[in-house]
Amino acid sequence: MHILVTQSAKHLIHSFNPSLLVPYQCDHREDGELSMRLLSYIELTSLVIISQIASPAEHVLELAFLLHFLSKQKQKINVYLFLSYLSYGRYDFAEKYTIAPWYFLQSMLQLSIVKKINVLHSHDTVGLNKIISFKDRIDWQLFCVAAQAAEYIVAPDKGAEMLAQQLSQKTGKPYLVLHKKRITPQELIIRPATNNIAVIKNKRVLVVDDMIASGLTAEQVAFFLHSAGVKELFLAATHFVGNNNVLQKIKPLFKQITISNSVPSAAQGQEKIIGIIKYDISPFIAQSIITD
Repeated sequence: MHILVTQSAKHLIHSFNPSLLVPYQCDHREDGELSMRLLSYIELTSLVIISQIASPAEHVLELAFLLHFLSKQKQKINVYLFLSYLSYGRYDFAEKYTIAPWYFLQSMLQLSIVKKINVLHSHDTVGLNKIISFKDRIDWQLFCVAAQAAEYIVAPDKGAEMLAQQLSQKTGKPYLVLHKKRITPQELIIRPATNNIAVIKNKRVLVVDDMIASGLTAEQVAFFLHSAGVKELFLAATHFVGNNNVLQKIKPLFKQITISNSVPSAAQGQEKIIGIIKYDISPFIAQSIITD
């Protein structure tokens, strides 16, 4: 088995066995074109590609060109793809509009060399399963460690219910699901999904989700939970795709925020702020490849 790490995932390369890495170079030419080459010849029959489907568009193009290049080799290569981040997208939107990541995934499946796809904590597992066959990978250690100081686990919406439920089973701590209704892209309403909201009063609560983007959900959930009388609030998410302004907006509402480095720009320059925990996801990816 050999491993190739694309430019979009280079920040995760430190946890992989150097002897398994395929020497690879991708350059941006002056005319804007991408050029790629293997720096040494390796007899490949199977290859694990670590990559992301996210902005900027060059990352998607790099992966597309790489797969096309590999599919044209005389010797057949079986490719196993691990996406450390799959750009935000929902199946209900993809049905109505052309969303680049979803369109790319559909096109990619036409290449017979792609044998298996792993996605690190996908945003819409149910919808994505309608388009591709993949395995959703969640690093439970990130969430279990974040849950150590909490007495209750809260899912901010129905989409995070499975995450909260499974974390509850792993930690033995009860969970609660909230209901989220989005009015506009900048406005949403949070309310309890059941009538037992009083159980979290004076409790230390961990809010769990797959990602933090604009921070609007985290902010409004925090406002609601503080009004419900929680003692302390914690937040944990696998992906952080917002900017530092997002962290500055939501950090005062939580005692601690735990995010991973799945996205290279996640919380850059914010690591030393008290209460911001940046979790290294690369050992989990490396171990997943070995045990898969």
